[in-house]
Amino acid sequence: MALAHVEQHAAERGLAQVALERRGADEFDGWPEGAFDAVILNSIVMDFPGPEYLLRVLEGAARVVRPGGFIFVGDVRNRSTLELFASSVQLHRAPAGWSKAQLRQALAKQIELEEELVVDPAFFAAVAQRVPRIGHVEIGLKRGRCRNEMVR
Repeated sequence: MALAHVEQHAAERGLAQVALERRGADEFDGWPEGAFDAVILNSIVMDFPGPEYLLRVLEGAARVVRPGGFIFVGDVRNRSTLELFASSVQLHRAPAGWSKAQLRQALAKQIELEEELVVDPAFFAAVAQRVPRIGHVEIGLKRGRCRNEMVR
C-alpha cells in the first residue's frame, strides 16, 4: 500500500526515473557496486530483528552506495539511554503509593519486554571500522517540539 502511494505521487510529478521495489532491507543482490547516491533507512531500524541484521543491511548499503555518497540511518533509539527512558515511562505510569521495589520490578519487566531494536551509538563507529567503504560516521540527536519521554 505504501509503495502504491509513493508510485502514484511519483507518476503525478512526472518522475519516471523513480523505480520502487519491495525487498528485505538486507537484499541488495542485483544492484551493482556504487549504484546509488544514497541509502536511507529512516524509521525502520527499530523493527529489525537484531544487530546482526542491521550489520548485514549496512554492509550491503555500503556496497551499493557510490564513493562520496551516504547512508542515512534515522530514528534509532539509543541503547545506553534505554533504562532512563523506561524509568521515565514507569514513573509516569506508576500508581501513587508504589514502593521502590514495585517500580524497579515494572522497570525490569518493561526493559525485558522491549520489542524494538535499540542500538548503542558505539555500534555505528564499530561498523565503520569493520566496513572499509564507510569512511565517516556522524551521530546526532533527533530534535523534537513536544515535551515527552521520546524527546527528553
